[in-house]
Amino acid sequence: MNARALKWSVSAGIALGLSGCATVGGPPAAMGYDDHIAAAQAAQASGSATAALEAYRGAIAADPARKLPWLETARLEAEQRRPVDALVAIQEVLRRDPADLDASMLYLDVVLQLAGEGIARLRTLAPEHRAAYLERSQALVEEAIELFGDRMVPAELRSRYGTEAVERYRRNLPPVTPPDGKKISDPLDVLGGG
Repeated sequence: MNARALKWSVSAGIALGLSGCATVGGPPAAMGYDDHIAAAQAAQASGSATAALEAYRGAIAADPARKLPWLETARLEAEQRRPVDALVAIQEVLRRDPADLDASMLYLDVVLQLAGEGIARLRTLAPEHRAAYLERSQALVEEAIELFGDRMVPAELRSRYGTEAVERYRRNLPPVTPPDGKKISDPLDVLGGG
């Protein structure tokens, strides 16, 4: 047998072997959307958030237009304290259904979590660096007070801020001595602490 015939025989044998493998059982069927959802729910039931997230991502790849896997991904990401990833998924839900109440509430939970983390980061900055964020923070507080009323600020803090404001006012008053030497009543005495 010459070299050319040997190469042809080997190539034909490999091709036959591979084609035989391909016909035995064939490739596994690709998982569909419903299969991924079932796998995700089973993983969640068993407490495996990582496997559930992977399965929900598979469902998203299988049918990106559906909102359920996006919403469940957002919930899991939020539970895993990954607010940025959760926010991305929530925005996908709201793109598909802007009126989705669950997604809106989860969005608010995640944004408030991020706001809390932002405040914690602000506390670590030197006062001169914090000043750059004062105006934006004041605008947010103003909007929140407008939305919730004075309940936005807890009663104990409102009382403390009021007392501090009165004390600042009194410290800044110029000394006044009436001509007859009698004490002038302070209009803020009616508020107490006087």
